[in-house]
Amino acid sequence: MRQRRYNLKFDEFTIRGNKMLFWRLGNMNSNKQTHKEGRVAPEGRGIWCFPYPHYDYFFCFHQWEKHLPKKFLREDKIGVKHSNYPDFDKMTDEEAQAYWEEYYIELAKVKKRIKSTTFWYGGEFYSRISQYGEIGDWFWWDSVRDWAKVARKHIYTSERWDGKLYHFPYAKDHFEIFIPNY
Repeated sequence: MRQRRYNLKFDEFTIRGNKMLFWRLGNMNSNKQTHKEGRVAPEGRGIWCFPYPHYDYFFCFHQWEKHLPKKFLREDKIGVKHSNYPDFDKMTDEEAQAYWEEYYIELAKVKKRIKSTTFWYGGEFYSRISQYGEIGDWFWWDSVRDWAKVARKHIYTSERWDGKLYHFPYAKDHFEIFIPNY
């Protein structure tokens, strides 16, 4: 019996039918977006994700950090510095080293417990890549297949130096996706 191939690798994006495989760290509920500066969401409610297998943990590290024991949290939920966060200027090198060793042990436990979630999605979304291939603020898309055709051009850039051709990967944050009201 011949097996059917359901997942199509579409130039480094995984497409099935009119859906693409995405992943994120955190719950799958549409969350209220509270960022006032920096990574401001294009709409007030939704989820952040990346097309599988691209991911930049810089954007979701806070999802792990919030599950650490309180003594390792720098700020509370409203951005106020915790009084129990150590003053490293007053610590000896040995105390600081012991603190960071314990921190990374606890972080490893949290990472084991809280894993990325993958999901298939084929609806409307926002991307930092425009329909013309420009990288910018937020652009509205209604087709993951059309997005993948344009986005694959942003996976690598090529430059010639001293007669040799070099390929460099673009920053993964270009592939960040915002799905409103998921």
